[in-house]
Amino acid sequence: MMNNIFRHCTDPGPDRDRLNALRDVDYTPIIVLGEHRSGTTLLYRLLGMTDSFNVQTAYHTMCYEELLADHARGRGAAAREELNRRLASLNLQTRLVDNMAFDADYPEEYCFILQPRSRRFCLTKKNWPIFDEMCRKIQMVSAPGQPLLLKNPFDYGNFMTVKRLVPQAKFIFIHRKPIEVLSSQLRMVRRNWAEGNPLNQMYSATYARMQKSRAVTGFMRWATGADSRIQLARKLIVRRTLKHADYFLDHIDALAESDFVTTRYEDLCADPDREIARILGFLDLEPGATIDFRESIQPRPLKILPEIQCIEDRLRHKFQRMLSYHGYASKGDDEADTSKP
Repeated sequence: MMNNIFRHCTDPGPDRDRLNALRDVDYTPIIVLGEHRSGTTLLYRLLGMTDSFNVQTAYHTMCYEELLADHARGRGAAAREELNRRLASLNLQTRLVDNMAFDADYPEEYCFILQPRSRRFCLTKKNWPIFDEMCRKIQMVSAPGQPLLLKNPFDYGNFMTVKRLVPQAKFIFIHRKPIEVLSSQLRMVRRNWAEGNPLNQMYSATYARMQKSRAVTGFMRWATGADSRIQLARKLIVRRTLKHADYFLDHIDALAESDFVTTRYEDLCADPDREIARILGFLDLEPGATIDFRESIQPRPLKILPEIQCIEDRLRHKFQRMLSYHGYASKGDDEADTSKP
């Protein structure tokens, strides 16, 4: 598993004898959910900057098996420094896919703890014990009394299962215009298979094996190619994203209003201070730090891939229910803000 690459303890399972201490640890997870490339990372990072939450980080993810041992020995900070040196030695100081800075304190997704241990990126009945242990671990080694902030785009189309398994969970949904989401997803997948992604390979042994296979890599480069006549990757991405959008619309009324809050990527970029304050207000939390969130936002021109642009009218028709629900205007709107790398 990926953890072994970063383990700094000689014991293969340093936390094994400390798990009983987790029994009395309570947690209230607040989970950021949205489609991939919809702004979940930006929202997650801004909320983490308020110092109002305990946030899962790359350290928690990469050094998962020794979190309790580090905490008991008072060496959490030292372990983070060791991880940062290791990342630097591997030239892994950005997230690669979008050049966002990456280090031990980078806010990470819980799918990277679930998948190596259950082969599933989303929460299920079978891997719930892993999720439960993870939440208790992170809560135990973090600031006492603060809610646990998590993120996993893979559970955007699975949030009712999450709610059944974790009744105390609350959700923060973020949405973005489909044409921008689809273009960004296709660009990301194309880049990963054209150039590789060492971070993904360390998180997922399955992905690492696929990247080393000439047959798989060749097929994926063909499927994601800009000049492919079939445009297989585009078709699959559109189908999956539409399925998730419909899932949200079909199930959101089953949640109590006290269990979720929503924002749009465009609104978050236009006025991050207002949106973060509104979300904290919904959660009945006060920010632990005073921050001008606009400093974390900068305008960038939107560059929709031609193979997405050419089917914009079809996409608008397919996603009309989602566009109407979230209050997106007709063709012509253009927001061009995103997070700083």
